[in-house]
Amino acid sequence: MKKMTALLLSAALLCPTLALAADTVKIGIFEPMTGATAAGGSMEKEGFDLANELYPDVLGQKIELVYGDNQSDRAEATLAAQSLVDKGVVAVLGSYGSGLSMAGGEVFAESEIPALTATATNPTVTLDCEWYARICFIDPFQGTMLARYAVKNDYKKIAIMREKDSEYAVGLVKYFQDEIATHDGFEVVELCDFMNKDEDFSALLGAVLAQSPDGIFTSVSYADKAAQIMKQARALGYEGAFFGGDTLDAPELYSIAGDAAVGSVFTTFYDAAQPATEKTNEFLDAYRAKYGKEPAAPTVMAYDAYLTMRNAIETADTTDAEAVRDALFATDGFVGAAGTITLAAQSLIDAGAIEVYACATHPVLSGPAIERIEKSPIKQLVVTDSIQLPEEKQIDKLVQVSVGPLIGDAIKRIHENKPVSPLFTNRFRRDQH
Repeated sequence: MKKMTALLLSAALLCPTLALAADTVKIGIFEPMTGATAAGGSMEKEGFDLANELYPDVLGQKIELVYGDNQSDRAEATLAAQSLVDKGVVAVLGSYGSGLSMAGGEVFAESEIPALTATATNPTVTLDCEWYARICFIDPFQGTMLARYAVKNDYKKIAIMREKDSEYAVGLVKYFQDEIATHDGFEVVELCDFMNKDEDFSALLGAVLAQSPDGIFTSVSYADKAAQIMKQARALGYEGAFFGGDTLDAPELYSIAGDAAVGSVFTTFYDAAQPATEKTNEFLDAYRAKYGKEPAAPTVMAYDAYLTMRNAIETADTTDAEAVRDALFATDGFVGAAGTITLAAQSLIDAGAIEVYACATHPVLSGPAIERIEKSPIKQLVVTDSIQLPEEKQIDKLVQVSVGPLIGDAIKRIHENKPVSPLFTNRFRRDQH
C-alpha cells in the first residue's frame, strides 16, 4: 500500500487530475440491477445510497459507490465482479442472492478484496472464504426455525414448493427437511420443483393439494414466485397456511397475491414495528424523507452493511485490503439500524471452527441481547455475577461464574495490608467454586 501511494503522488506531479483519485475511496456495489431478482437488488441499492448520503466520508476521503450489475445470472456475476476489481474498488457490498454472491466471491477472494453481503443466507457464500463476510443469519438457522414453527402450529402434513434453480431455495429446503425429520408425526408429503421462469403452477398445485397439506412451504429466490403460488393455490380452493424464508419479505408478495397472502408467515431480518437500536429511528426518518415509503428488510440490511464496512475501514485506519478484511471479521457489537452486528462468532464458524465460546465480565445484556445470543452460533457465553441477572435472561447458553470469593479475598487483603497479586496466580477452575 505504501508503494502504491508513492506512485500516485509521483504521477500527480505529471497529471494533476490523478490527484483526485487519492481523495476517493471506491466501494463496489455488487447487485442484480436487471434480471429475475432485480427487485431485490433495487431494494439493497436504496439502502446503500441512503447510507452513502448520510455517511459520505471515511478516513477524511469521499466514498464513491461503484455499481456492478450482475444481471441475476451467475456467469454475468463473475464478469461484474471482475469489472469492480478492475475499477479499483477497495471493498465490495452485495449481493442479493446467494448464488450470485458465490460466483462473485470467487473473484473477490482471488483478487483479495474484502466483501460483505447484507442478505445472502446460504452458508456456502462464506464457507472456506477468507474475504467474504455477512451480517445476516444463515439458512441452517432459518430453515430450522421454520420447521419448528410448522411443528409448533401442528402442520403435520407439509408440502414444499421449491425453486430448484436457486441455490438459496434448495439449501433452505434441505435444512427445513433435516429438522422436520427429527419430529415424530410430522412429514413432508409432497416436494414440487419448478424453475424461476415458470408462471403457471396449476399442475404442481394439483399434486400438492391432492395430499391435503396443513401448510405449504414456499422456498423461492424472490417474493413474486411465492405470491403467484399463493394466488393460484387459493383459486384452486386451498385454505391452509403458507410460510417461507426471508425472500418473501418484499412488497411484491402483497401487490401480486393480494388477499391470498393474508396470514402468510416468513422469516425476516427486521421489523419496523420493533425498533432495534437508537439508529433505527435515524434510518427510518431519513428513508421516509428520501423515498416517501416504508423500507423493506433488505434495504435496512444494506444500509447496515455499508456502515459496517465503513466502520471496518475506520477501525483499520487504512484502505489496505488485508487490514480492512481483518477489521471486518473482528466486528463485534457494532450498532446498526437493524440491530447490533457481530461478525466474529460467525466468521469463526465459517472458517471451520467446531464450536464458539464467548466471555463477558459485566453482562448488562440489555434490549434484544438475549435473543441475539440465542440466535448466534455461540455455543456458550460465560459471564460473571457482577450483575444479578433476572430469570428471563438465564438461558441455557449462559454460564455464570461467581467473582464473590475473589472480590471478598481482595477486600480482606487490602484491609490487612497484604498483597493482592497472589489472587491472580492461579487459573480459574469451575469445580473449585
